[in-house]
Amino acid sequence: MSLMLNQRAVGYKFLLRWICLCAFSTLLLAPAKGLNPNSLMSQFGHTAWRIQDGFFSGAPFSVVQTADGYLWIGTNSGLLRFDGVQFVPWSPPSGQRLPSKLIVILVAGKDGGLWIGTANGLAHWDNKNLISIEGYEFVQSISEDPDGSVWFTHSGSPRGVKEPLCHLAGNTVKCYGEQDGIPPGDILAAARMAVGARHEFWLGTGRSILRGTPGSFSRFAPLGLASGEPQGPMALPG
Repeated sequence: MSLMLNQRAVGYKFLLRWICLCAFSTLLLAPAKGLNPNSLMSQFGHTAWRIQDGFFSGAPFSVVQTADGYLWIGTNSGLLRFDGVQFVPWSPPSGQRLPSKLIVILVAGKDGGLWIGTANGLAHWDNKNLISIEGYEFVQSISEDPDGSVWFTHSGSPRGVKEPLCHLAGNTVKCYGEQDGIPPGDILAAARMAVGARHEFWLGTGRSILRGTPGSFSRFAPLGLASGEPQGPMALPG
């Protein structure tokens, strides 16, 4: 199943994530002190790393910083790690591999590791080993539970898994869809997710926002989505 994105949405997401990358890098390199609120934006210095300058082999889609201070950048051609000075292409240990080189989303793990959502599955790097779960196409959102289990959304699976919301506990994956209260028509478009303290889910889909728990979801259609804009919410902060 292909991930459907219109050109305007792709351009907006790329610009937004590029701004975030510059902001994160500036914070990482600059002394830890507050900014003068009376200064103009043009008075602040910044550094930009551009694709055309050879810093990236592909467009950056996701940026996150792990507890060890490294900045990770997921691109459409692989994973990069930034140490404050240089970007280095990252590869897992011998015999291990990412489900896909197309990195869709990165999330810092509570264990100090890194969760990696790709075009063909989910992976977890614990700073020693990479564990991959393949076959879930375009993992678009990842959220950890306090018990260490993980929820993620995906757009489909070559193996026939159509349910967009999945739960990974240990080595077991269970997925939820229409039969669990997610309305028909939203099943293939659950793109953004946030999990509340009471395990209540907020799912941003192509045309609405879903709220509830597996088995009981309520559907909301904010005015901004009333026209049926296919992209839906860009983010749902946790």
